[in-house]
Amino acid sequence: MDVLYRDDDLEECANDERKGRKTFGRAVARKFISRVNFLKQARSTKDIPASWRFKPLKGTRKGEYSIDLNKGDRLIVTLPGPGQILIEEVNTDHYG
Repeated sequence: MDVLYRDDDLEECANDERKGRKTFGRAVARKFISRVNFLKQARSTKDIPASWRFKPLKGTRKGEYSIDLNKGDRLIVTLPGPGQILIEEVNTDHYG
């Protein structure tokens, strides 16, 4: 899939583990980078493992999807076009 980013900071965090650790903490940064690398190799969202709990969101977040990262942390994405996934944010306070 073609992985796009909402802003340059997210792209830097995905490509530079040090920047990711500084922004999100070690555990979240590692999972984020791992997920992004997998998504780059995936052919479609159907390739996303069930254990990642890829699911559509509801309410004010309709049109967005979440992918679990670590405990209550999740990756928020949208699907702007066929074969594309847009990383919108890393939500680290979902249950906090």
